[in-house]
Amino acid sequence: MITIIAKVLVADYTKSIRNLILKIIIPFFIVFISKKFGFAEVSLIMLIMFATLTGSGINVVKLKISGIYNRIIVSPISKPMFFLKFVAVYILLYFMQFLPATMLVAAEKPILIVSVFLSVAMLTALGTLLGIYSRSLGNMHFNATLLILPLIALSMAKIKLSYILPLTYIRYSCFAVENLILTFSSMLLLYIFLIVKARNI
Repeated sequence: MITIIAKVLVADYTKSIRNLILKIIIPFFIVFISKKFGFAEVSLIMLIMFATLTGSGINVVKLKISGIYNRIIVSPISKPMFFLKFVAVYILLYFMQFLPATMLVAAEKPILIVSVFLSVAMLTALGTLLGIYSRSLGNMHFNATLLILPLIALSMAKIKLSYILPLTYIRYSCFAVENLILTFSSMLLLYIFLIVKARNI
């Protein structure tokens, strides 16, 4: 059942070649233009945050609206496993969506590709949690807005706490050991919380 739903998620994301191309071209174009004015990293951070966090949450709410969510809850399949696979599918899709735009920023610093991947992994899990807690699409958009604004501010601030977000590396590229420990610790706690929440649904 999980495999079938994964195929449905991919099919929904790639439902038309035109939409798929636009999802890739638009971020690429925005980052390309931004690079000429010296704020390509900022543009990439904001694009990734809005698309992945809001998008993954909306996809969970859509599962609720379609009735699939309730069928999953009452089914014998592992809820943590379902949501981990749900997150994994969208991590791959979002990362591929932003890879061309990322290459513009990472041309001189290839390590930033890893930062983008980790950012997508964190924000997709966070968005999925928001979707689980949200009651409607409107409620999801409101919750995402409340969360995105402080996250953007934190990722732009050059303080130690900023490194709980992998997004911070896109802008400041300070891969010190203590920063990496902070980043991976925050991601581990987030995924543990997601698993616990899924298990208790």
